[in-house]
Amino acid sequence: MENLAHEATQCSAYFMLVAALPGVPEDISKKARQQLTTLLDFAVALSNQKITKARFELTQKQKFRNLEGKGSNIAIVSNQYAYPGVDLVNNPEARLKYWLEETDSQ
Repeated sequence: MENLAHEATQCSAYFMLVAALPGVPEDISKKARQQLTTLLDFAVALSNQKITKARFELTQKQKFRNLEGKGSNIAIVSNQYAYPGVDLVNNPEARLKYWLEETDSQ
């Protein structure tokens, strides 16, 4: 469950980044904020608020600091976080199954 909570937290940080980028259309920004909230709530439910906050801040510092608000660099992290994040919002059971199988194979 911790892997799933970690993934949810990382993806929520990505959606916060998308929502805050200059020039992002309002409908996309709104959807990103909704996904951010959903994923953070999910991560807290799987873990706890203190760990989720620490993971969120660490992800922002380590993964996204080099983007510095430049929308042109978003492709660097989109493939890593956008698709798993949308999958997690739309079908959390499938992502849980993935992480359970991944953990079993190790």
